[in-house]
Amino acid sequence: MKATRLISSLLAGLLTASALLTATVLPSAAEDTEPVSESYVTVAQPVTNIVGDVAIVREINSKAEMEAVAAADPKPATALYTINADLQALDAEGQPFATVEEIFTAHNRTILAAFRVPDSTVGDALTAYLKEIQFYDCMLVASDPALMQSLRTTVPTTFGVIDYTETYKDEKALTTEQCLDIRRSMKTHNGTVALLPAHLCTKDTVQYLFEHQVNVWTRISDQPTTAEQYYALLSGAVGVISDATDSLLDIACNRLAENTLTRTPLNVGHRGIPSMAPECTVEGSLLAYEQSANVVEMDVFLTADGRVMAMHDITTGDTCNGNLHMEDCTYEELRTLYVNRGWESSSKYAQLRIPTLDEYMDAFQDTDCMLFIEIKSHKEEIVPIIRDMVKQYDMYDQCTVITFNTDTMAYMREHWPEMALGVLCEDYYGFMQGNNPEAELRTVMDFAGPYNGTVNPGFEAYGKDDIRAFMIRGVSVNPWTFYGSKDYLPHFLDGFSSMTGNDANVLKRFTQYVHYPVDTSDAETGDTLSLKLNVTTYNRMTRALEPHSVMILEGEDLVRVEDGTMTIVGEEGEISFVLGYVDRTLDYTVYTQPITIVLEAEEETTEAPVTEAPTTTAEAATSETTTESPAEGGCASAVSGVALLIPALLGVALVGWKRKNE
Repeated sequence: MKATRLISSLLAGLLTASALLTATVLPSAAEDTEPVSESYVTVAQPVTNIVGDVAIVREINSKAEMEAVAAADPKPATALYTINADLQALDAEGQPFATVEEIFTAHNRTILAAFRVPDSTVGDALTAYLKEIQFYDCMLVASDPALMQSLRTTVPTTFGVIDYTETYKDEKALTTEQCLDIRRSMKTHNGTVALLPAHLCTKDTVQYLFEHQVNVWTRISDQPTTAEQYYALLSGAVGVISDATDSLLDIACNRLAENTLTRTPLNVGHRGIPSMAPECTVEGSLLAYEQSANVVEMDVFLTADGRVMAMHDITTGDTCNGNLHMEDCTYEELRTLYVNRGWESSSKYAQLRIPTLDEYMDAFQDTDCMLFIEIKSHKEEIVPIIRDMVKQYDMYDQCTVITFNTDTMAYMREHWPEMALGVLCEDYYGFMQGNNPEAELRTVMDFAGPYNGTVNPGFEAYGKDDIRAFMIRGVSVNPWTFYGSKDYLPHFLDGFSSMTGNDANVLKRFTQYVHYPVDTSDAETGDTLSLKLNVTTYNRMTRALEPHSVMILEGEDLVRVEDGTMTIVGEEGEISFVLGYVDRTLDYTVYTQPITIVLEAEEETTEAPVTEAPTTTAEAATSETTTESPAEGGCASAVSGVALLIPALLGVALVGWKRKNE
């Protein structure tokens, strides 16, 4: 967001608050300030150091709290209200304190409103009101997925948060299948964001969902510990609910390093790796995977005899040694051609045939690589064929469908709603001019919203401010097509969910994940722990490296850090620390979540009183070191295959924090 517009928005909000709370005259906004639009929100939350940013969400339970938050500096991105069928916000006792209209007025279009909708009666009233005033830049929150489906079918350009906290509150960790259940539920029921219990939001779980086109909110306590806040912010969640707005923003804006990467973008090989092998071939796609792609993309058509085959264009002349029409020819006719235009003299690639989607699935079924299947055919019968093939190969977890074709999008919403859908867009529907991201976002959502898809535009029209506007609202952006270092490097830290390009090898040595491999569950006084991190790059290489920063969040007086080690010198208390690694290619930082050690004092040995019976001595109690932490995510990343088992403690008392080597 441009500084002038941000300042103007903040001043406008303060002027509104002053009229309500005080007679003090504040400076007027600049004369050239754009009037606040009635159709979108210009989010006034400060830009944080997290790549793509994170929305701080404040739940509001009284009129005084609403007015205070509206007048606050800094403001949260979003304010969450529970409402009734009369469109009134309710306090903790269920008593009304403001109308939805009053909420919008108080927010002055600088804070996104999120409305918790408990049932269809409330939902009908709210959606009717939003349609009446033609305002859709708000979040709808529901714990019933079917209710969310109804809400966003009625107002599809709003943003939907499905609350799974009750569903999974008793789980110690989410398994891969549970993560995929969340994905199915989100896609089927028009969810934009999944709200999960804080203890389940490990880095690996959130990253797994992120890679599968599901963004996450988490909720922490209203008076969180330092460790709780770092745990949530570093999880990769796109939103954190808590009353601790100032503290969370202080950490996100000032304590974390600039360019903190909490969500790692997918590296998508566009038609394989055309710079190194023939495009839309299995061989080229396998090479892209070897060169560090964690997704390969291909374009598919339906042949005259019902086979799904890969080719960029409807005709074969640009890439093959003959020109046939993909959908007018049979499989056998198309297989007479070689996909070798420009590779005729290559001993390795001169005789490659046009592949089927089956061949792709055979090749990638047992890998950690995903497929972006772009449907270019206009024949709707291609959708159930691909659906059945994905089921046959048991590759739901590895597949996403993308398309430009709105008829295909509509057919998928009806007949294959659980599949993640990428809405390819360009020109008018996908273009962002960079003048006003939130206003231009509305045009994009008018196109993509009805299909509950991710936004997949040409990357040239999107900058950091544009991506932030989408991510604050929980919408993933998956752009195309990047060529060489000149495109990849300037945009890697823009906050995209993926990067689709012809040169996947550019990212091979970029840091993707960090993992602290030391088991701290048995740590006790006197132990010295190595602080080395396992650093994994896009080419799936892992090295043990020294961290560049060690932040002691709690228990500073219980440890001594020197020479790449941590020695436990205290006897009782909690130790919580975060390790950070800086990738010098673009100077971005990847952190662990908080690692916590709990020290318990050794109980004194006592002797039983002497009696006539033989003297006995009570069994000595032993010193224990335990780690109470959010359950480690059961979803190993589909990209790296490296489990990021990061223990952390939620709910420990604040002792202190210390930052080193920033």
